[in-house]
Amino acid sequence: MKKVVILAAEGCVLSTVASPMDMFLQAGVMWNVTMGKRPDPAFEVKIVTSDGQPVMALNQVPVVPACAMHDINDVDLIIIPSQGFFFDLQSEAHIARVEWLGKWSENGLRTLWILNHYAQAPSGPGGTRHFALARNLRQEGWDTSIIAASTELRGKGQRLNRRPGCHRTIKGQVDGGGLGFG
Repeated sequence: MKKVVILAAEGCVLSTVASPMDMFLQAGVMWNVTMGKRPDPAFEVKIVTSDGQPVMALNQVPVVPACAMHDINDVDLIIIPSQGFFFDLQSEAHIARVEWLGKWSENGLRTLWILNHYAQAPSGPGGTRHFALARNLRQEGWDTSIIAASTELRGKGQRLNRRPGCHRTIKGQVDGGGLGFG
């Protein structure tokens, strides 16, 4: 069974915590039940925070972790949910999260997914800090992916538009112009 950790932080976007948790928990369960087979979960999923205490999501819903990040001894995939708009790069919790990720990197774990349903291509409008994070991690040897929604809202009163490329996993490959779409 693969082990997945979702690293939640104060101000995270709740859907980028809950959705991957639900998807991974259902892998090997719903299909098997539908086919009359015994449920066989493929993943063990845990939500963690830097100190094991609940954090408040951007929409003011508490996210209650299974444990602190330092209580995790084995993991195959770390997911970093979208952090919304308000977080302090100098906070003790943020610095602790970066150091914790560094520990896993030193131990050979090099797979990281960044969930940001509003992510744009580096050449598009909007914030690109998630691309900077992915680019820096790629340069350190991490296999990073940015996972985003397949549609975007163009502005107040305008309809949702399909983004270029039906499937919006933005692979963290460093090329001359930044990170390319995969």
